[in-house]
Amino acid sequence: PDASLQVLGDMRAGNVEVNVIHWNVAVNACQKSSRWELALDTLHEMPKATASPDEITCSSVLGACEKSARWEAAFAVLDSMRGSGITPNQNGCSALLSACARASRWDLALDTISDMRELRVLPNTVCYNAAINACGKSSQW
Repeated sequence: PDASLQVLGDMRAGNVEVNVIHWNVAVNACQKSSRWELALDTLHEMPKATASPDEITCSSVLGACEKSARWEAAFAVLDSMRGSGITPNQNGCSALLSACARASRWDLALDTISDMRELRVLPNTVCYNAAINACGKSSQW
């Protein structure tokens, strides 16, 4: 992710138009390398650069948090999304649920499934499997 963030910085320094797609590529690189803190920092830098994160940006940050088992950070991102009017997508919710499973937080996983319905995000098989995995890890049968 360091290289993609360097290019992003060079673009900004050179007054090249940087849009949400460029930011998403950089955040996705953070996700792939499990650099959750860098993903969060990049997410927080976007508004300062007059770029608005979208559900793809946030899903990548959630994915980075999930890979690093940072469920608390993932829920903070979800709260921030709600405050910004960004509806999470299935990929983001799946990452959040997987973070809950890694931490054996079955209660949060079940709450997230309920929240998805309220947000009109239809849980898919991956989401349900992650919730079931969280219950299994906590012996909540």
